[in-house]
Amino acid sequence: MAAVAAAKPALPAAEGVKVSTSENGVLIVSAESPVPGLCTLGVMSKMGPRFESYDNAGVSQMVRLSAGLANKEFSFFGMTKYIQQAGSFLEVDGNREMTFFHANVLEKNVSEVGDILAALITPHFYPWELGDISVPRMKALNSGLSQCTLAAELLHRAAYRDAGLGMSQYAPNYMIGQHHHYMLQDFFSSTVTAPRAALVGVGVDPMHLTRLASAIQLSSEKGAADVKAKYFGGEQRMDLGGGSTSVMLAAEVTPKEARAAELLLTAMGNGPSITFSNKTAGGGKIQAAVGELGVAQKLSFSYSDSCLVGASVKASGKDAGKAVQALAKVLRSAAVTEQELTGAKKALIMSSEQCASNPAILGSFIGAAALSGGNISVNQAAAINSVTMGDVQAVAKKLASGKLSMSAVGNLSTVPYLDTL
Repeated sequence: MAAVAAAKPALPAAEGVKVSTSENGVLIVSAESPVPGLCTLGVMSKMGPRFESYDNAGVSQMVRLSAGLANKEFSFFGMTKYIQQAGSFLEVDGNREMTFFHANVLEKNVSEVGDILAALITPHFYPWELGDISVPRMKALNSGLSQCTLAAELLHRAAYRDAGLGMSQYAPNYMIGQHHHYMLQDFFSSTVTAPRAALVGVGVDPMHLTRLASAIQLSSEKGAADVKAKYFGGEQRMDLGGGSTSVMLAAEVTPKEARAAELLLTAMGNGPSITFSNKTAGGGKIQAAVGELGVAQKLSFSYSDSCLVGASVKASGKDAGKAVQALAKVLRSAAVTEQELTGAKKALIMSSEQCASNPAILGSFIGAAALSGGNISVNQAAAINSVTMGDVQAVAKKLASGKLSMSAVGNLSTVPYLDTL
């Protein structure tokens, strides 16, 4: 849905979504819940690795891992106790430029969770809690990253280098344990401000959201500057040995082209849907090109001013070279027929409707779209159907002639370099 949402720069009150601004400058975004009686309440903010620097790399991950610790109203134990008494639990997720603090809760308990949420965004970041809880969490999480996750991180570094969207969502090893409380407080106070935040409610009375927004204590400062993403292209490799390899290839498209790019890749296939099935059966052109050499699928990463689209392949070390060559060839010659495009539209509409049936995913979608100025309509069918064959062909030309980015992780003994593809 992130790729679907990135197209239109307008921000009207869309179908099924209400948008307003509170007196303290916090954006209020609400929608009806697809599950009667179940609500999602959260705060979306422009906070993520995109706004980090070399000196505080990984600080946004530390902030996310520290969510729910002591704040101005509750201790760590108090937060846990009260959120469980309300029959809910807190979650924090996001990407390189957005972070969503939210909770799923029954409609009758919204008021209780609202008080906890208001306290959640006034953290203390006590040093002893960071050392005893957050740092061990970070060590455990970062030590178990999969090949595909590492490949995705390296792909962004190859595409955007070592700033902005090129910053990793995971702290580098040399920074683990180095994020002091004042560093977290400075980063939090500069990225979670009223002009950069949205109070999101799915299935929550808009009047209740207005009252809660007025109780949220956020700075009225503009906060961290939004620096435009700059795409470079290139490659990053991490040779880990072993028997398998993960490789990603992608090119840049604009947010306006994201929907057409998603349709193009959907029409070309998303790989096998059944584990251990025949890889070439029903996998589309991308998987057919790779054949039995590995498992290939489309990929896309969408942000407010830049998007990466392409494909990935996972193969054995001895087959990875041929698989990557085949993947590059099919991307450079991407093309679809009218019939394939029609099928892709149906598949993408179904996918967006499935996402919209989950209150938490819907809340994350409308919150991010509202903050980035994208299309916040819950019903994306009309926007998807408006994409023409000409729009898709324009994206295909970008894949054919644009500068690629490549990442490779694992056994790289046969993996070719980007300039040889």
